[in-house]
Amino acid sequence: IIPDLEPDDAKIPRGSVELEGGYVLLTAQDSCSREVRPCEEVVIREYLDLEFGSDVADSWGGSVVRWARLRLPNGQIARSLWKEQYMTQLRTARQVKIQIDEDTAALAEILFFFILRVGDSDTDPEQYLALASFFGPPDTDLLDLSSNAYWSFKHLRDADLRVVDVTSIISCVTMAPDHQYAIHRNDGSEIDRWFLFEKPRLKQASRAGTTESMDEN
Repeated sequence: IIPDLEPDDAKIPRGSVELEGGYVLLTAQDSCSREVRPCEEVVIREYLDLEFGSDVADSWGGSVVRWARLRLPNGQIARSLWKEQYMTQLRTARQVKIQIDEDTAALAEILFFFILRVGDSDTDPEQYLALASFFGPPDTDLLDLSSNAYWSFKHLRDADLRVVDVTSIISCVTMAPDHQYAIHRNDGSEIDRWFLFEKPRLKQASRAGTTESMDEN
């Protein structure tokens, strides 16, 4: 789960989209616009309605071109369930930390990245977005008992889908299935439980001025 690293001056791969603030949208991507699942369509329409009004939400056709990866300003590559679910050698980088507002951050799993253009003209601005499935809050009792060492979260999956701007993604985090949670709780909350720990070598990679490889692999 430790990424390959390469110098910061790595070239942006062909087919990528370089965004403001050091973000880079990376392939793979759909060859054409594809319909999303019904629950995803509801969430995307709600986002469009909230941000741009009902006319924009109603006119959206219910399909997107999905993108697989996003390079973050810190050099990490955030990946997505869309592509990772088909890979035999899975990575954990589709779990990310997202800035919700000035004082709040949350953890989520990226389902896919996508671009939406609001308007009919090619000159209308594009929105660079991600569809994410959020984790619930940590178990505060166990957090207190462990002196803030045991961070256990329930994956809410389709029950908490949200559209987020890609620039709200702060970092990738390492999460793993929390099998020991059932020792402390056996009331149903132990199902689909995950624990958080710091990503290995992230600090030393940052000090070394290195970044994960942007090549598609």
